[in-house]
Amino acid sequence: MRKGGWMRNAPVPMLMPIVWRHAVDLKLTPAQETDLKNWRAQQLKEMPTWRQNMQVHNAALRDALLNGESGSAIVPLREAVLKDHATMLEHGIQQVNYLHKILTPVQWQKATALYKEIGGRRGPWSK
Repeated sequence: MRKGGWMRNAPVPMLMPIVWRHAVDLKLTPAQETDLKNWRAQQLKEMPTWRQNMQVHNAALRDALLNGESGSAIVPLREAVLKDHATMLEHGIQQVNYLHKILTPVQWQKATALYKEIGGRRGPWSK
């Protein structure tokens, strides 16, 4: 698979980078920009802990598998990784729902059209 090719099959569209990159084209209002900045600040505050936990869980499962651990040792590690993936999926869905809520119908249409147009290329948020 080409670098970044997995994004073409992502279950949740990566709209936030497109909205940020195309803020002028989307004609975001000052209130929308402030709302987006506040949302982003909150996400950036929470992300390091969440990401660290995910990396620890992934490494623990990987190491256990490479060390030939038995099924009973794998079960809680697998569950932790699955929970992390479910959390990641939920965060993505919340992000899309958040954007749908704060963008006008015209802005939403334009953002989703941009995603469909450039979403399959490497760096789907690029201009």
